[in-house]
Amino acid sequence: MSRRPLLERLADQYGQPSAASQLEYFLTLPWSLKKIPHLVLISLPPGRWNESTAQSGAIATAPIVHGAVLVFEYALKGIGTRIFATDDSSGVRTVFGPEEIRPQIAKLAAETLLRQHAQIVLISCRTNCAHPEDLAETTVLVPGSCSATQWRQVRDRLQLADTYDKTLAALGKHTRRNLRYYRRLAEKEIGVEFVPDAHGKVSESDFQNLNLNSTHPSTALEALRRLNSMRKLKDPVFFGLRRGNGEWLSLAGGWHCGSEVGSYERRWGNETWIEWQLNRVGLENLSISTVMRAYMLETLIARGTRTLAFIGGTPHTMSESFRPDWTADVILRRRSLTANLVRGYAGRIFRAENCLSQSLTDANLEWRASA
Repeated sequence: MSRRPLLERLADQYGQPSAASQLEYFLTLPWSLKKIPHLVLISLPPGRWNESTAQSGAIATAPIVHGAVLVFEYALKGIGTRIFATDDSSGVRTVFGPEEIRPQIAKLAAETLLRQHAQIVLISCRTNCAHPEDLAETTVLVPGSCSATQWRQVRDRLQLADTYDKTLAALGKHTRRNLRYYRRLAEKEIGVEFVPDAHGKVSESDFQNLNLNSTHPSTALEALRRLNSMRKLKDPVFFGLRRGNGEWLSLAGGWHCGSEVGSYERRWGNETWIEWQLNRVGLENLSISTVMRAYMLETLIARGTRTLAFIGGTPHTMSESFRPDWTADVILRRRSLTANLVRGYAGRIFRAENCLSQSLTDANLEWRASA
């Protein structure tokens, strides 16, 4: 946390407004507290900085710190296992630096961790490489190790226009129709009311009731964490949808990240991230999820938001209009008994959706061995 000012400056410089905006929140999530966070800082002498970043438009007075990587070490009862992975599989909150060389920064950080006796390292980073097959592989410098890089296309961000109608015009015909139709239907049939700021209006019992009767309920403990997060987040957003009688039909929570500095706004714009959404079951004929999205879009656009993003993406049809981004997974492992055992039993050690487990068990992943 003492490095937060540095990370925020790097995020501002390289157009990564969401990378450091909720650092304390993510470091204190229940599953993050079971791991050991590490921060790897990358620096270059000023001369080399100018040479290596001339094409990216970096200014001559750029800081010595070239980039930073936030990575977590798996732990057993607080003791590190020397197995590292980034905690954000989308790669948004992991690597700080110029977008076009984030995979190289990730590789340098992973190699450094291996030299510090790590067994396995996975670092995911968001990059703008439209043709990843053209990116030359760098040589693995750590003796007795293997490396692999895989590329994933992710769709979790929607660019918003300066008006609601212009934004809808950029969406697919089917999605555009549904956003308008179901909003009118819900207003007519049940007198739905949109609450743009639900802070202080939703009780714990109301939240737990909606969670229990939602289409995708979570545990009561996770539901309480979500509700409490609305008080812990920096610049939180808390949207609600309810009937005239006060019954909550849908709730969505996340945060806004941006800057008050005008030049920053002009360069990068504002982003709003939605972490979760609860929709009451039994209202499928009204498509309450779609109704919430319609109000959400209109409200955020009016507030000046230019990017709406969803943690982990969204199954909603509007995702078809999301801009495609690339995430690179840089994986290094030692050719050791420990690393081989972890790789062999990854399916039992980690959850099925764990990115590290999926990478280690991927039979199609091509590994390159060092000398």
